[in-house]
Amino acid sequence: MMLWLSCVIALVLVYLMIAFFFRPAVAVGTVVPIAWLIPAWTSIEFAGELLNVKATVAICVLCLYPFLPKATFPIRLVPCDLAMLCLLVVHLVSDSINSGFQWMTPAFAYVEWVVPYLAGRLALQQRDDFIWIWPVLAVVALTLTCAAIFESWFGTNPYELFFGLRPLEGTPRDVLRWGYRRAYATCFHPLYLGVLLCWLYAWLLYPAWRGLTGRASNVWLLLPLLGIFGPLASGSRGPVLAIFVVLLGTAFCYIQKARLGIAILAVALSIAFAFIHNPLLNALDHWSGETQHGRQLKEIELNENVEKFSSARARITLFRIFWTPLSRAGFFGYGSGAVSTFPPNVPTGTDEIHAMRDIWSVDNTYILVTLRFGYLGLICFLSVAVASLLQLVFVSDYQQECSQSFFTACLFGSTFATLVLIFTVWLPADFGFLLIWGFGASSGLYLSQVLPADGS
Repeated sequence: MMLWLSCVIALVLVYLMIAFFFRPAVAVGTVVPIAWLIPAWTSIEFAGELLNVKATVAICVLCLYPFLPKATFPIRLVPCDLAMLCLLVVHLVSDSINSGFQWMTPAFAYVEWVVPYLAGRLALQQRDDFIWIWPVLAVVALTLTCAAIFESWFGTNPYELFFGLRPLEGTPRDVLRWGYRRAYATCFHPLYLGVLLCWLYAWLLYPAWRGLTGRASNVWLLLPLLGIFGPLASGSRGPVLAIFVVLLGTAFCYIQKARLGIAILAVALSIAFAFIHNPLLNALDHWSGETQHGRQLKEIELNENVEKFSSARARITLFRIFWTPLSRAGFFGYGSGAVSTFPPNVPTGTDEIHAMRDIWSVDNTYILVTLRFGYLGLICFLSVAVASLLQLVFVSDYQQECSQSFFTACLFGSTFATLVLIFTVWLPADFGFLLIWGFGASSGLYLSQVLPADGS
């Protein structure tokens, strides 16, 4: 409790100092990302939910913002804003229908969706606000990358020395992969750290680009190479492979002439996976050591079929396990309460219940959103994601001759790669806060660059 309170007070004081010396928007864009460096387990329980430092600082920042001098309020709505409002409404309706209206439901929805979104949106209100933000993002990315590498190499999490031991949530502390400890740094699980570092990887690309174009020292060219070792240290295969997706996404957004070729390549890779996914899954199983040294994969029985089971194959098996509840989810799903525990409280058969014993969560955000909020919820979530990406493309094209364009392309790359990765993991606050912050940042960029108030 005291550690959580000390972190919150310190960061809020820094926020107030920056807000008075510069602008409140600059303070939002600086302090909220700094809070990402605090471990997820530095939290308190409030109304049955964990409230970590990331969320608490963002809540305090938003509450104080309207009362600060020179605070500005960009209230003009853009496409992603409208999609997020629809998602918020669906959340409230779904939970009210399934569990009855409770006074805390709007508060939980606000903290989950609106707080990170508004924090990102307020951080980028003027055309030059990115100049304040990119160094902070780069420092956060570099710090967490180095912490992950240190933990994997030396077997000690430096964060636990200062913030106490991470609570065990089904994952032992000394899980090995490829002969090294799987790092979790500030997160509850190594996979969450892998996705977090994948999202942050783009912010190691940006300083390297500045070095490449003569805007900074050539030393920064080493950062993207160092950044590859962060997801590797987490021992998570998806985030390691998704670094390639970050690069592709960044190139797609920044290089207009390459977009058609990159889109064709992405479609070709998706089709190839559909046809040859078994050999690829075999390769992933072997890569992680699940089939090495004569080991045999576990077999599970599902709908009178016997299937091989592994951590990689579980992501595909999820569709078969939850096909019945997905088909019956309707417009508003089963509500947040139904998916707050595992296994989810949704209609499934006996075989599916037995198959769930081999998995520990619904590791697919899109499946979980559909179970939770129904078809309308999935449509709204996808609309937020697509609107965010399209806004970033428009901003990058609009500012093609400026360094703003590559900054925007980096945000596109990190967002797109994370949206691909969440096919393999649910959306915990460990990295989910950053993804939603990025959605908000795309709206702030779009409003300040493409739709400025002065009409220019």
